[in-house]
Amino acid sequence: MASVLAFCMCLSPIPDMIHIQKERSTDSLPLLSLVALWINCHVCAMSIVYLVIYQKYAYCHTRVLLSNLCAFILNICLTIFACTGSSIVSQETLVKCFGYIANVSGLLLYGSPLINVVEAVQAKNATSIPIAMTVVGLANNATWILYGFLIDDIYLIAPCVINTMVCLIQLFVCAVLQLT
Repeated sequence: MASVLAFCMCLSPIPDMIHIQKERSTDSLPLLSLVALWINCHVCAMSIVYLVIYQKYAYCHTRVLLSNLCAFILNICLTIFACTGSSIVSQETLVKCFGYIANVSGLLLYGSPLINVVEAVQAKNATSIPIAMTVVGLANNATWILYGFLIDDIYLIAPCVINTMVCLIQLFVCAVLQLT
């Protein structure tokens, strides 16, 4: 189930990409969540397509290119570290290090739309929050929490609880703004 939801997470930006193409503007959608999707390596080819669409319609091409360049360099460095790290540090340290990296990148992926929440509240418009990605992220993290309880792994549960709370905050803001 978690694997299916992770795949759905990869597909969740599609409605936003259709919206970007129709509006020919990226004003209301966050770049960081797409870059974080790429950093997380969830079906890299799809996230690159999303970023290309975003790049095509973005007002600030330099910012988008710089963000992508930084993510690309980070991915290269992490790949090199994954391949050669065990010769520098113990396997246990390497596993812990990548666990922390996965937690940070997950928080970045699910938390990045929070950057736009203040803007959304001020404008009383929730279009800057990627709703499909948020709903799928909530379901995905909730599933991983259940799995974490089944295998009694607090290191899996804790970051997923944080990510779930971040998704719930975004959905709450969307609901409140929808009612006003």
